[in-house]
Amino acid sequence: MLRRRVMMSQKGGHEYVEIGGIKWATMNIGAESITDYGLYFQWGETNGYTRDQLIAGQFPTGWSNYKFNPSGDGETFTKYNSVDNKYQLDLEDDAANAAWGGNWRIPNTAEFYALRLASNRSRTTIDGVSGFLYTDSEDSSKTLFFPNAGEVEKKVWGNAYRNGTMSYWHSRRNVYNPEIGIYTSGTPWSYPENIETYRSSLLPIRAILDE
Repeated sequence: MLRRRVMMSQKGGHEYVEIGGIKWATMNIGAESITDYGLYFQWGETNGYTRDQLIAGQFPTGWSNYKFNPSGDGETFTKYNSVDNKYQLDLEDDAANAAWGGNWRIPNTAEFYALRLASNRSRTTIDGVSGFLYTDSEDSSKTLFFPNAGEVEKKVWGNAYRNGTMSYWHSRRNVYNPEIGIYTSGTPWSYPENIETYRSSLLPIRAILDE
């Protein structure tokens, strides 16, 4: 079991660690500890669901309950579409800001990439929870743990719950496919990378602080 002394600060009752000039929350939105998965959200949705609700099937499935696709067809969107050409979430649709207020928000793709550049990554387990540990490459007292919280994606054959993967929403959607959101993912066998999934999928969120 890994134990580290982490250099942390606090804003609005939430602790953060600054790595690469970006202030990262030490735990997920809705979590009570660094190993807690927290809540799961659809991209642009501010209402989250617990892991127990996901496992029990008590969550909105696929496009039929996605707020920006009232038709449920996965093609006609009322926002973040080819008409408004918005790729970055507005603050009103940012679950991190809705939950914590102030200057907390969901990181964008470049900010996740900056974390990768400014830190050393390693697979580890803390209190029985597997995940990735990011350690500041210049100050080893600064660490961030991202638990492998998994994701829920609506498939044509049903709901796929992917446990054991590091999956976290970015605040940007895919430029070419309006139904697709961008997220950071990793498995116990590979390092994290930026990939895509449907906006109706449910993933956890790690916030950053602007000051």
